[in-house]
Amino acid sequence: MNNLQNYKLYFAPFQGITGHTYRKNWAKRFSGVDKMFTPFFTGVSNYKTFSKRQLFELSSTNFGNTKVIPQINSKSSTEILQFAQFCDDLGFDELNWNLGCPFPRVAKRGRGSGLLAKPLEVDNILNEVFAEIKIKFSIKCRIGYTDKNDIFELIPIFNKYSLSELIVHPRTGNQMYKGDVDLSVFKQVADLYRKNLVYNGNILDVSDIHKIQNLAPSVDTFMIGRGLLSNPFLAMQINNIEFANPTETLKSFIDDLLFDYIKQINNDGVVVNILKELWKYLCSSFGDGNSVFNIIKRTQNIDEYQTAVRRVFNEFEFVVID
Repeated sequence: MNNLQNYKLYFAPFQGITGHTYRKNWAKRFSGVDKMFTPFFTGVSNYKTFSKRQLFELSSTNFGNTKVIPQINSKSSTEILQFAQFCDDLGFDELNWNLGCPFPRVAKRGRGSGLLAKPLEVDNILNEVFAEIKIKFSIKCRIGYTDKNDIFELIPIFNKYSLSELIVHPRTGNQMYKGDVDLSVFKQVADLYRKNLVYNGNILDVSDIHKIQNLAPSVDTFMIGRGLLSNPFLAMQINNIEFANPTETLKSFIDDLLFDYIKQINNDGVVVNILKELWKYLCSSFGDGNSVFNIIKRTQNIDEYQTAVRRVFNEFEFVVID
């Protein structure tokens, strides 16, 4: 690797995958990430009624030097403030507001990216939040839901408030994860936003980071999602952190995840389905990703899954991108 700069890297949240168990086991085997964001919480106006699962998700404020940042998906300043107080009580020092979730069931209810076309509503929420919040408050957003120009109505609003960071994924919500990121819009955002800006979207190797830096030299912080799910070593590669025996390390990581999920979930099918979601991404780091996932996706129980994983590691090469 020719990169001599250490970047600040964040692990993006993925509903159904990057929960507490995943975060704990990833941090046990890998490094190079400064923050890991929880999948979003919603409907949390009364934290006294939190389930054991919700409390478990907030049971660690960090893993070593990696901070955990709770994320909320809400259109209520009251709910955001109540959750922020709860996070503060637990020892977290930052809350992230999700204005990026692209899924229609979320966006059509005026949450996530569905709020991006409502700048006055966003302004009102931020005004009420910043009147009372005690911990740092950041935003993760897209550039719009259907219109990529929504972001330009929002930047003057974001500039008014003391956001700890603004994380921008330059796609619209209705794009989901399809099509190209709009780097020309991101460059304009970088020129207009006056504070801490983080880039998110389609970072699969270090060359993608160099592309963003050539476009927006002031940006040195990057959030990575699918790239890290596909290649758990990616942050280490980007920041020139040495590692050995990648195949054995990955095997241990996969085994640890399985055993932890078995201890927590008394349902083989649920455990296997959680791991299948991860393998949708992980398979791309093997020589023949489609064949790898076809082997994994047919499994229905723990025994079949373990047999399939052994077959994958025996028959396919784990290719760590250099």
